[in-house]
Amino acid sequence: MGAIVNVEGTVTVKEKDMVAYVSGLISGQVSSKDMNLTYEIENDTTLYLHEETSYWNESDLLDILNMILPYIKEGELDYVDEDHSHLKYLYNTEDNKWEVLTGKLVYAKPDKTDDMGKDEDKTLTVEDLLYFTGGNTKVEIIGVELIGNDHYLWKGTVDDYNFTFPPYGHQKVEHVTVMNGTNLLKLYINISPFSTKEQIEIENIKKYFHFCAFPDDGADKLYRRYGKKTEEYVQKHSLEDLDDLIAETREVE
Repeated sequence: MGAIVNVEGTVTVKEKDMVAYVSGLISGQVSSKDMNLTYEIENDTTLYLHEETSYWNESDLLDILNMILPYIKEGELDYVDEDHSHLKYLYNTEDNKWEVLTGKLVYAKPDKTDDMGKDEDKTLTVEDLLYFTGGNTKVEIIGVELIGNDHYLWKGTVDDYNFTFPPYGHQKVEHVTVMNGTNLLKLYINISPFSTKEQIEIENIKKYFHFCAFPDDGADKLYRRYGKKTEEYVQKHSLEDLDDLIAETREVE
């Protein structure tokens, strides 16, 4: 498979003392299969699993998931590829097996609601929205912090937007404004604190800058901009390019 595939989720073990043992089982399988699967112990009973690769093999992943069945009581992993194909691996407690659920991405307006209130899973991302927007349309991506301050994160036209490494493309659009009498589209996204999983990924990215001068907040800013594509972006760009991008980000803000 040539497209980038992303799989992530968690498994919960039956007893606290099983976490280290289960992670050891996974480690052995990952090494023998040469997989790009990472695993982190989140707490006494939960493991976070993540795989991002261009050479994904479903049978290898299922081998690992089936191997740890005797030790888990909950499990759920989501799969998505560059074509927005979706799968979910869900542990069925009654049958003691993994169910593979398929689905498709359904686009909806950011304010789409159902009987239970706002459905966040159907909120468009920046990349999703711009993909369907005319190329000459001017765009401003605006970050809204929890304290209420707004600042511009990216400006340009849709034709200027890099869909290979989409700036803030993974961020969910909270509000859209079309300026009257202009072709200016304003997209507002929330700038909230990084989650524990995101902090782990940011720390992993910092390994590329251990032996060079790079801003202390550089990895954070890159991750805010590119999300899970940050490591690939860093690998394909020079330190000078990254420094210029961080400087440009500060100027925009």
